[in-house]
Amino acid sequence: MAYTTVAKVQSMFRAIEFAAATGSEQTETAVTTEDVDEFILEADAEIDSKLVKFYTVPITGTEALKIVGQISKYKVAHVIKTILESDSQTSDHVQEVQTNLEMKANKLLDDIIPHWDAKCCEWVDPAMTLTDAPSKPRSPVTGSVFSSSAHTAEIKRGGSNW
Repeated sequence: MAYTTVAKVQSMFRAIEFAAATGSEQTETAVTTEDVDEFILEADAEIDSKLVKFYTVPITGTEALKIVGQISKYKVAHVIKTILESDSQTSDHVQEVQTNLEMKANKLLDDIIPHWDAKCCEWVDPAMTLTDAPSKPRSPVTGSVFSSSAHTAEIKRGGSNW
């Protein structure tokens, strides 16, 4: 199940047409529907690989799909925008070009993933939660891999205590 569709990606652009591949350079569009379908699969695989540790994937909740679909749409639109600009882009400065949709998508993706704060030694909740997506449990901060000993330590004078 894809998180976005060709039509939703197409809505990100003005007057763009995605047509099926014809095999002819004269009649084929710069980006074909097959290309867009492939970009969608790749973006969705990337999203799932980042979410799998924290959520049950694929995401199926109605509200969660709105956010994840937006991330997927932005990622695919960025790839298409890059293809379309490959022959007309004249500046490499971020400020002089259109919004970087992939950066926007990655920011959204980071906002829905909990992060480990090593400084405080705790999990930091995500800025946004996927409300109707089942989340996976995280290990508690106080969890320990060592078991405690039931006997008391015996220290002998002059003995091998270490």
